[in-house]
Amino acid sequence: MSYSCGIIYFDISENAWNRAEKRLPIVKLSTHTTILSTTSRTVLSQTFVNNKKSTIDECRYDFPLYDGVSVVGFTCHIGARTIEGVVKEKTKAKATYEEAKFRGKTAGLLAQGPTSDVFSTTLGNIPAGETIVVRVTYIGELKHDVAAQCTKFTIPTKIAPRYGTSPFSIPGSTAKPDGNGMEITVDISMGSGTTIREVRSPSHPIAIKLGRTSITPTTGTPQLSQASATLSQGSANLDKDFHIEIVNDITKQPKALLETYANNTRQRALMVTLVPEINLAQAKPEIVIVADRSGSMGGNKIRTLVRALKILLRSLPVGIHFNICSFGSTHSFLWDKSHEYGEDSLAEATKHVDGFDANYGGTETLAAVKASIGARDVRQDLALILCTDGDIWQQEEFFSYLNNQVRDSEKHIRVFPLGIGDSVSSALIEGAARAGKGFASTVGENEKLDGKVIRMLKGALTENVDYTFDVKYGQNEDDEDDGFVLIDHVADSLSVVSLGDSQTLVSEPSTENLTGPVAGLPAVAVPKYLQAPHEITPLYPSARATLYVLISPDSPQKQPISVLLKGLSSGGPIEYEIPVEIVAEPGKTIHQLAARKAVGDLEEGRGWLNQAKDAKGILFKDKFGAGPSLDQVGVKPKASKFHELVEREAVRLGVEYQVGGKYCSFVAVEGNEVMIPAESTYASARASVPSPAGSVFAASAFGSRGGLSAMGSGNSSRMPLSASSGSGVARLCSMTTSSNGGTFGASTAIPVCAQYSGGRGGYASGQSNLFGATSYTSGPSNVFAATPYESDSGEDVGFGLFDDGSPAPKTSGESPGGPLDIIISLQHFTGFWEFNKDLLSVCGIGTSAAAGTMLASASSGQPSRGQVWATVLAITFLERKMTSEKDTWELIVDKAKVWLQSNGVSMEKEAETEPLKALLSEL
Repeated sequence: MSYSCGIIYFDISENAWNRAEKRLPIVKLSTHTTILSTTSRTVLSQTFVNNKKSTIDECRYDFPLYDGVSVVGFTCHIGARTIEGVVKEKTKAKATYEEAKFRGKTAGLLAQGPTSDVFSTTLGNIPAGETIVVRVTYIGELKHDVAAQCTKFTIPTKIAPRYGTSPFSIPGSTAKPDGNGMEITVDISMGSGTTIREVRSPSHPIAIKLGRTSITPTTGTPQLSQASATLSQGSANLDKDFHIEIVNDITKQPKALLETYANNTRQRALMVTLVPEINLAQAKPEIVIVADRSGSMGGNKIRTLVRALKILLRSLPVGIHFNICSFGSTHSFLWDKSHEYGEDSLAEATKHVDGFDANYGGTETLAAVKASIGARDVRQDLALILCTDGDIWQQEEFFSYLNNQVRDSEKHIRVFPLGIGDSVSSALIEGAARAGKGFASTVGENEKLDGKVIRMLKGALTENVDYTFDVKYGQNEDDEDDGFVLIDHVADSLSVVSLGDSQTLVSEPSTENLTGPVAGLPAVAVPKYLQAPHEITPLYPSARATLYVLISPDSPQKQPISVLLKGLSSGGPIEYEIPVEIVAEPGKTIHQLAARKAVGDLEEGRGWLNQAKDAKGILFKDKFGAGPSLDQVGVKPKASKFHELVEREAVRLGVEYQVGGKYCSFVAVEGNEVMIPAESTYASARASVPSPAGSVFAASAFGSRGGLSAMGSGNSSRMPLSASSGSGVARLCSMTTSSNGGTFGASTAIPVCAQYSGGRGGYASGQSNLFGATSYTSGPSNVFAATPYESDSGEDVGFGLFDDGSPAPKTSGESPGGPLDIIISLQHFTGFWEFNKDLLSVCGIGTSAAAGTMLASASSGQPSRGQVWATVLAITFLERKMTSEKDTWELIVDKAKVWLQSNGVSMEKEAETEPLKALLSEL
């Protein structure tokens, strides 16, 4: 059973001892999201009506959010009155709410549920006949899908079912709006120099306007970097989450942005993003596939998982040890101990996977993961590939177990969770990836699974490299030019953190007013550099990584000129030096994203306090106790002093930067009792049009609260903005170019016009204005349909602007038994293919004279000439004809090339020799 979000209340008008649970009618649901390059800001609005003739004493509103987002605004509109929320320590927030309710005032309380992707709003004293509008504003990072080369954004619309006992009650009845469902608007501004190639949704039909956002003046010049998407039918029912994907020219150039805090100009924050393109040595850890075979995996899910795992098994490198753990209510292994990859073990594992069925009952994920780690070869590194469609309530125990195992193991342990279907919890898979130092991915029921599984395997085979982070400062204008450059090592700020007298405390400033476990603790100085995540997770090729640093007012008040990310691999040192770009206006967005990341670290048992030491070099966690151990499911001992220090630091970050979380809640009270400063109050998420010359986010992009505004290098030309009369919306007045390049894009301005260059959406700079604000619709694709494969001609790259009606969605992969499956199944486990009619047929080569001659002499030589020919042929076929499926076959080809090299064969030279050259010409 899944749970719908909505407001409930308890009717005690007839019987005070029998509280009847009821729901307020939902009149309207809407979200407005502004996507700005790699981040998003969303305003979730729900409108309800108290249709009773009496005041409702209290009601509750439960709703899901994607894991890791920062809730930064909470507003309640009760009739003509508006009350704003402020973040306070959770017990103080609850007390403020209860006191206001007792005095008869209308009040609201927004709190995180037992997991990071469930929130609950409680409203008190709702007048009879009033309309209630609740608005929640949250910001977050966007996911980058390497396989699909797109940026992904998700709006959860239901609280997914979870296995186990819920620590709090969520009503199971369905709440549907009186209208047609949820209205969704997504405005996209990807930054100057970036061309949006396609906007699509695998979950819902959408209507897309290219060249403009929903608030762009129609008289403005369309921009290739902008688009807007709405639901084709105006709204969607709450039966599944909403997903949108943006295909664009994603720059892989690392970026470092420095924001000055709006409330304190001496406080700064860095956001560093990069997509590593590094060639690391292939690691050979023990691989354990932990496969969910619970009842909910039935139907298409289990069939597509079987197909993907068979490709994964074929992609394993020679000499690796592997095993398969199936789980549900119970778990079982293919073998007691992992076996070495070979012809026999591959055949046995393939037969085992072919027999998969969704017949294991419930979802005891933690028990299966514990058993997999417990059965490992302790002499080797371990990588778990966890494939699941479900969720569990006991996430805290799960994350704590992974934290301890990863930290205490002499060999590296990494976890790569893959969420399958529409009901998987983002909190579970993202949290498991963070604790397990891997990365997470999700695949909807209408999305391709093969490439996602292979990407997990590629991550597992990536060498583990530890990185350090440094900040390099330049000289101020009034400094003497002595050639000295200051480099601050971020990790050094944790080496000695004093106890006792300190001007900067890890607590809310009014410590004496705190209640609950965070009061009465020793003062601890905050490090001048607070990095989040505190431990830099391994960097994986082509996977976007984001790192934040909160720079305290005690740090050097010089201008950071670059950041240094350094690591040491088996092949030598790795170093990124990334120039720092300055956010033009003070804001809060980077600070709030950084604070939420740091709070999440602390909530999940990591964070800077775990490595902080006192003046004698003693770790705080040793000095005050390591905190509650949650290794035993259901057992939660009394919190230690160290755990209370962790909670206090989380409260400090939440209150200072106004972000909600496990230890902090939003509280809103009618009147002025808890009003936050005007510059911090909620503002609607309206995005101004970014400058094509490098200013990715205009000053009002995130509303009056301040945010990522007018980002660009210090000497880039910026476009002047002016507010249209009465609207408060910024509009373009002119176009300029940047000499130093845009923050997120190329060095030149976006062309105001584009010329059609063939296919369905290729563009080149030109004179004619192609699209204005062209609209088209996109619907979810069905990857389970049987379709022939397509060669990648490079022509189908765009929007389908000149098609009649909606472009037909492309399927994402091969049907079972298609050419890709066949050619993979024909490969020997060591990497070569045999030269035979089956291979020629799947490659589309008939019985030509060259083929007949080669078949006759294929068995000669050692290795046989036929094996060499077949391997070169198969590689060439995949690289030429199945480019769009590279994410699936890449490791297959890598294994084949290793086989050729180990036998002293040059593929390039072999392809130029007859008769193979003639045969390849037939492809």
